Formats: sequence, structure tokens, C-alpha cells
Amino acid sequence: MNKKIKSHIYLAESILKRFSFQDKNKRYLINYIDIKTMQIKQETIRRFNRELEYYTYKIEQKLKSNSEEKIGNVIAKLENHRKQNNTDFVLSKQDRNILTKYLAYQWLRSDYLMQIIKEKFNSPLSIKQLKNILIDKEDNTELISKLTSEMGIGIIFNNTNNGYVINSATSVWNTNSKDYYIITIILTPNIAIRYCKKNSIKK
Repeated sequence: MNKKIKSHIYLAESILKRFSFQDKNKRYLINYIDIKTMQIKQETIRRFNRELEYYTYKIEQKLKSNSEEKIGNVIAKLENHRKQNNTDFVLSKQDRNILTKYLAYQWLRSDYLMQIIKEKFNSPLSIKQLKNILIDKEDNTELISKLTSEMGIGIIFNNTNNGYVINSATSVWNTNSKDYYIITIILTPNIAIRYCKKNSIKK
């Protein structure tokens, strides 16, 4: 019998924690913008965007082992480089693969992508059902790998007092031409990853 668990719908608790602060009761809180009211609100990271049985137990375990635990190790390495002001390091192939898979899973957790799929294929399934089905199919993450395999990758360290703000998909798409996309992944208030056209990244 499958376990009933509460799922963080868009972002893992480990990622949310990096954007949180502790109150006097040692609870981790996060500030967020309610897009319906456009007001800044506050919630504990344990309750923020969480729902009972949103993902199945199988999918939760897959997200945890294939993405969330591994991206934490990469972030720890990058944070160490940032603190040492080391800009001469190169991402290993393994770390790059972990980043790409993390990006893929975040897109598959996105309501926006699921809505596009629903409309394109006239699917009667709910967004929640589509997410569970598509995340379960490993081949879907390979599509993202192919998309980014020929792109350059850069690390952006933010050492200012104004940290990055994360969205529900953790990534932002934009383009400067019809030929290529720029994909920016926010990992922490101080670290972002940018995929873009090869040889277009300057140190």
C-alpha cells in the first residue's frame, strides 16, 4: 500500500530553505508574492505550496533521489567556490548532468508547461495527473539534455546584498535572437546557472 505524504508542489524544501530565514521560534520562513493579490506574504517552508498526495510516493522518491539530493551536492561545491572567490573552476561532466536533470524535473513540476501540454493535445487529465505521469517517464528528462547539450554554461555569483529571487520553476527563459535561447536557473540567493550559445560567455 502506497504511503500518503504531503508534497511540495513546485520547489523542494531543501531549495526553499536556502531562501528562508528563522524566526524566534527557530521556524524557517519564506516571503513570497501572492500573484492573486500581489501582496507580500509569509509562510513556513514546511507548509508553503504543499499538498497531501499531490505526487505519489513513487514520484516523491524519484524526485528526491534523482534530483533533490544530487543538486544539493552541486550547490555545496559552488558555494565553496563563491566563498573562496574562485572563478577558475570548471564544472565536471557529472555536475553538469545533475544540473540538467534538475532543470528538467523543475520544468515537469511547472503548471505552465503542463497547461501547454493539456491544450496542445486536448488532454482530459488534470495538471496534477500529467505531472505524475510525465515525471515517471525518464525519457522526458532526456529531451532537456538534448536541448542543452550544445549550449555553453556559465556560473553567476551574486555577492551583493540583494539576493536573487526564485520563481516556481526556478528557471527563466529569454532570447536575444531567433537562433538560440538563454536559460537561467536560480539555485540560491547567491548562485545562478546560465545556459546560452557556446562562446558567448565572457569571464
